[in-house]
Amino acid sequence: MQEKPKTLIVASVVALIGAIIALVEAFMAFDKGGSTDDILLSIGVLLTIAVLFFAILGSFGVYGQWTWRMSMIASFLCAGVIIMAYFYEIFDFAIFLMLIATALLVVLFTTEGKDWMNTRVVPEALDN
Repeated sequence: MQEKPKTLIVASVVALIGAIIALVEAFMAFDKGGSTDDILLSIGVLLTIAVLFFAILGSFGVYGQWTWRMSMIASFLCAGVIIMAYFYEIFDFAIFLMLIATALLVVLFTTEGKDWMNTRVVPEALDN
């Protein structure tokens, strides 16, 4: 098995940071005030973004669950949710999270990231 590229290691850390920021922002949504519906909408969107970042992080693993194409779909979905949240002003750090999602997309578009994600070997024990 070839060694994992450094860009994917950095992308894993960036995805983890994005998920943590989304979770912290979801916890801070309680203190913003406003109606209960607004608070629940903010928390729901932020938890969706955090789950997508964690899913993308998992796809960068040595035995990741997705191919390159599925990781691209999840990254575009995450970016789309963040853009929607930005236009509806659901939370404060939308631009920062969008930069993180864009960085993940750039890493996935590199040839070394694509090649490595498409040539990972599943161990024989998992082939059953």
